[in-house]
Amino acid sequence: MEEIARLADVSIATVSRVMNGSSLVSESTAARVRQVMKETRYLPNNTATSLKSGISRIYGVIIPDITNPFFAEFIKAFESIAIEKNEEILLANTDFHPSGMELSIRRLVTRQVQGAALLVSQVSEETCDALLKNNVPMVTFDRRVTGPGTSDVAIDSLPGMDQAVAHLKELGHKRIAYIGGIAGEPISDHRDHSFLRALKNHDLPLWPELVRVGDYRIRGGESAMSGLLSLPTPPTAVIAANDLTAIGAMRVVHERGYAAGRDFSIVGFDDIELSGILSPALTTIALSRVQLARCFFDALESFKRRVDCAGRQWKVETRLVVRQSTGRPRRSGRKRRSSSSGGNGTAAGAKPMLDKRR
Repeated sequence: MEEIARLADVSIATVSRVMNGSSLVSESTAARVRQVMKETRYLPNNTATSLKSGISRIYGVIIPDITNPFFAEFIKAFESIAIEKNEEILLANTDFHPSGMELSIRRLVTRQVQGAALLVSQVSEETCDALLKNNVPMVTFDRRVTGPGTSDVAIDSLPGMDQAVAHLKELGHKRIAYIGGIAGEPISDHRDHSFLRALKNHDLPLWPELVRVGDYRIRGGESAMSGLLSLPTPPTAVIAANDLTAIGAMRVVHERGYAAGRDFSIVGFDDIELSGILSPALTTIALSRVQLARCFFDALESFKRRVDCAGRQWKVETRLVVRQSTGRPRRSGRKRRSSSSGGNGTAAGAKPMLDKRR
């Protein structure tokens, strides 16, 4: 830094301010310092800077499943934003295990991150206390709880879910199934509730036997879809809590000799890049990872390591993207189902249940 200051004819303090993006340095002076740094190929030692100040330029990001393309696409968007702001990220993967979460928190605290983005569904009070006591503010994912040093980014799944149900109803579907996420997790509950609201908004019955639990993974979608196809009166359309679940459902449909979009309509949730290149391409409820990453980053930036700052609620909306995995119910399929149910399209002894919740 002394050499950079001498060559640029400025003080060491000015070089430090330029490196930290301070607005106290004029643009012309900052440009001259950056040019000298470029010519001398100077790279600052961020580790040494963190040791001196006790504050890093690192944001921690904790995800539950690194194999899920949704989180990989989020990380890509989040890192791009961080690089623009001269920040770094530290990634941790819990694999849905409490012990993984504990280890991830310990890594973030020991690396003195200046904030943590928690893209896990369940965040315990112990986790929050561990971060806040170590002066690490956090942003949670669809937890919908805010407070000092704690913001949240919620997913408004109702607009997209409402469009999906309206789309299926317009095609002629009445028996619409739903494969949810992990039972009891807030993000799963919110999506379940949006599905129920959408059915009610469009005067469609809720069939309890058509609501299944998944796990946000392909195998969970396969298991749930196998159960749905084994019913005396299977559904004609399925909405899944995420795209991996929908892909699992599509695999089972194909293994049974049917075709998605022709024999069964399948709708996913997330709109991962893979969903657009499947055959048939997946109709899905789009959730922008770029917008999600921007909300998380801006929420973290608003704290600047101050856990006494009041958190706020952020929101990302959803919308339906129609592709080839949805279509009209097959006439032959309706006849085959009605023949086993007395001609009213209902399994023997089963009655539809209208959802009364809001």
